[in-house]
Amino acid sequence: MFAHYCLPMLFAAAPLIGPADELRAAVDDLETRVAAVARTHVRYVTFYHLPQPQRRRAGAVLSLVLNSVSRADAIVRPEPVPDTDDRLWRFSLADYRLPADVWELLVSHDPYFHIRTRVQSAVVSSNTEQEIFTDGGWLDLAAVARLRELTGSGGALLRGDYFLTQATTTLDGGVYYELAGIADTEEAFFTSIGLDTEAVDRLRADAGANMFRSLVTFKPRRVVRRQGPLGGAWHTYDTAAATPERDPIRNPFAFEYDAGEHIAAKRNGLHLYALFDRAGRRQASVPDNIAKDTSDPHGSGIVAPMISCVRCHLEDGLRPVANDQRRLLDAGIEVFTERPRDAERLAAFYFADLEKQLRRDREDFSQAVASATGGLSGAAASAALGDLVNRYRNDLDLVGNSVLGSNSIVSATAVITGVPSCVVSPLVVSPLAIAQPVVVHQQALQPLVVQQHVVHQQAVRQQVIRQQAAPRQVVRQRIFTRVR
Repeated sequence: MFAHYCLPMLFAAAPLIGPADELRAAVDDLETRVAAVARTHVRYVTFYHLPQPQRRRAGAVLSLVLNSVSRADAIVRPEPVPDTDDRLWRFSLADYRLPADVWELLVSHDPYFHIRTRVQSAVVSSNTEQEIFTDGGWLDLAAVARLRELTGSGGALLRGDYFLTQATTTLDGGVYYELAGIADTEEAFFTSIGLDTEAVDRLRADAGANMFRSLVTFKPRRVVRRQGPLGGAWHTYDTAAATPERDPIRNPFAFEYDAGEHIAAKRNGLHLYALFDRAGRRQASVPDNIAKDTSDPHGSGIVAPMISCVRCHLEDGLRPVANDQRRLLDAGIEVFTERPRDAERLAAFYFADLEKQLRRDREDFSQAVASATGGLSGAAASAALGDLVNRYRNDLDLVGNSVLGSNSIVSATAVITGVPSCVVSPLVVSPLAIAQPVVVHQQALQPLVVQQHVVHQQAVRQQVIRQQAAPRQVVRQRIFTRVR
């Protein structure tokens, strides 16, 4: 007979890590591991809010983003701070040639280590207020002061998902253009990547495709690849309406377009992203009547670089291109020009092996991504970035955890009971986290999207049928050269 005794078992709860702990860890790292002359350039990003198994991949995504906005020549990876279990990551602005003032702009709107408030003007006779940012009262203010003293920054530490979200968009206070140094005009953008468009045209160092219907805009589209000194520079020409003058199939040389998206190789092998209108002026987003971002089912649908491009172009940075113009020519649909030289130009432009160039550019990008992330594929890195940003924008509860499963339709309301206010107050929620209380699952949207696709497809087919008679009337009046 054996006697069984039930003894109480005590489990030590894992210590909760918060912003104050990360501040102290950053100060300790600076004082013990970073040379004094380098401290003013050092910045930190923390993923304390993520479960430990997810932090290493989040660090890889951080490296991808830093090197994507980097103005330096080579890829440099941020370093995990020792003894922080992959929560805290260190990097130097100097390694990426990133402007410190843009970092400070992010700091001024950071909701996790800072607060924004209004103060009365110091002038007694003035009745004006000024909005400022200051350190959060839930922090270790001595550590805050020491970090500021060592780095000269108003906030050398930011939460990872906040930084990744704001560094990869041009909307809602995003600073992608400012970090990456994207020029204000299309001409200056080409110059910044060493691309001489006149030389490209003269040397025929370009190739293109015309599409009946883009899967992004659901309208006709032209895609052009130009060979630059740093690699391929891809440019799409998009329209707000599918009219005859805006149809590249009917106008194989020049046609009226409304906006263009650029994805171009940079010195370190990753991509630059930019949007310009027909006049060559930089745009923060694609006009709503041209294209929609369907990569975030809970988002606004507005296409903005870089995040919309990355989430959409999962195929190692560049989507497949359907060359409908070449398919027409291969099928025996004849195109004639008045000048033999024009026929030669069209043949060189549309019969070039665009698929081969696409494969090569994808390979170059994939190698750069692997170098920046420690081995992730382009598709895996893009998906990981999209997941982090989407969770931050849409699926946060009060402590920054995802409240949505990948296949769930839920409406979540955070309820805190029996928690002292001193504990609740540090849990600052980003305005983005509460911007969209209604969550709609992507599958619920699919029937509507499919229906729209069918309507667009039918309209394009009718348009193609209507256009076929007119060109042949002109052919009978003049002598033309056939594009072969």
